[in-house]
Amino acid sequence: MAEDPARTAEAARTALAAPNADTPGAALEVLARLWREVLETDRAVVAADDFFSLGGHSLQAVQLTFAVFDNFGVEVRLHEFLADPTLAGMSRLIAQRVDELAGSGFDEGADGFPELPPDQLHGLFDGA
Repeated sequence: MAEDPARTAEAARTALAAPNADTPGAALEVLARLWREVLETDRAVVAADDFFSLGGHSLQAVQLTFAVFDNFGVEVRLHEFLADPTLAGMSRLIAQRVDELAGSGFDEGADGFPELPPDQLHGLFDGA
């Protein structure tokens, strides 16, 4: 039976957001799997691996950022990934985005877009 993508993403978010976690095991495994899929390799990917040293190119880097969004629900900007194109670097970026989302006060809706709390909706469209 195939894994439920929503459960996989939620588990990854939880693992990444865990305070004082030395290694976000489950999330790092999801991320390593995404790298292997994008790079079309069966080679083990470890935290210190550089995306481009593994044969990746710019179009695959873009594909990877989309895969990260689909699996983790957060955006990793290409230029940020290029500054540290390692598995560990990307993991840190995802953790940072998860933390930012958690502190934003927005809840993600069923469609993947943030939902405003009801008290913030009042006055949004009436010019207040």
